Amino acid sequence: MNKQKIIILGILIVLITIMAVTYSLNKENLDSRVELNNDSKFIVKVNSEEIKTFTLLELKEFGSVDFEANLKTNGKEAVKHMYTGILLREVYDSLDINYNNFSALEVTATDGYVVMVDIKKLIQDNNIYLAYKRDGEVIKSMEDGGKGPIQMIISKDTISQYWCKYAISSDLKE
Repeated sequence: MNKQKIIILGILIVLITIMAVTYSLNKENLDSRVELNNDSKFIVKVNSEEIKTFTLLELKEFGSVDFEANLKTNGKEAVKHMYTGILLREVYDSLDINYNNFSALEVTATDGYVVMVDIKKLIQDNNIYLAYKRDGEVIKSMEDGGKGPIQMIISKDTISQYWCKYAISSDLKE
């Protein structure tokens, strides 16, 4: 073997080892997030402290609402869809949490993605939803090729830049 092939082989072995170690370190955390997604649970937090875990059925008891939002991805034209979901603000209201004292809302997904949204968007009427249907169809889980079962949608944004598919928790931050 020439020297170049040996160097490339060595680099590949190092990269594979790094990936294996990273996977093993994150497997437990990923497994628990996938379980939350499959069980359709959503955790409400305040400053990283868990306040309550809701099932999707419990969330639906707040009253489902149909709303329109523009889905815009990867330089494509925005497409208007009809979603069904629950206003996230009502979930916090039900727990007597004064979100006016916070500066941001952090939403986390099963895959580890985190989006931080200005609290003004939560305070705004009819804006941040936990959606479970799109165009009348249940939003499928990640394992089934979907973006749910719960997807956080900001209905008044013109683009879907701050949406969170596979949403499993929200956390008010000071």
